[in-house]
Amino acid sequence: MTRWRPATLRSRLLTVFAGFTLSVTLLFALSTAILIYTVEDNFLNAALLEEAQFLERGRAGSRQWETPRQSWMRVYESMGSMPDDLRPQVAASPRRNEFRGTDGRHYHLRRLQSVSARDTASAWLVGEVSARLVVRPMRVSLVEESIAIELAVLAVAVALALWL
Repeated sequence: MTRWRPATLRSRLLTVFAGFTLSVTLLFALSTAILIYTVEDNFLNAALLEEAQFLERGRAGSRQWETPRQSWMRVYESMGSMPDDLRPQVAASPRRNEFRGTDGRHYHLRRLQSVSARDTASAWLVGEVSARLVVRPMRVSLVEESIAIELAVLAVAVALALWL
């Protein structure tokens, strides 16, 4: 089987410039997507950590979990009291801290630590974060803008290849 090769130097330059440009722009777009999702997740997890620390300090004195200060967070003292779309996922993957629910819901959770050695009750701080997500609602426009940028950079690369 023979590989296809461009016949002229000009077409080779066009192919190489276009292929390299597409590879670099796709890699850049992928790394940007990973970065923005990571920043968003870290922001939400930091909010959960701050609230968990507040709740754990409160439990040390009262032996009861207080109501979280943030309206989008709730304390669940047992897995059975979690929302129906979250409970089976947590049971299947108890070490994960992010889950997709139904009807557009999205959860971040953090296991709350007991302060006392005698306190063996486990609880979870769960944030239903769908209203707090910034990247997901912008996903379509981000992809469209990324494609437009990639096409513009590709056009410049092809123009450079033609000029050479």
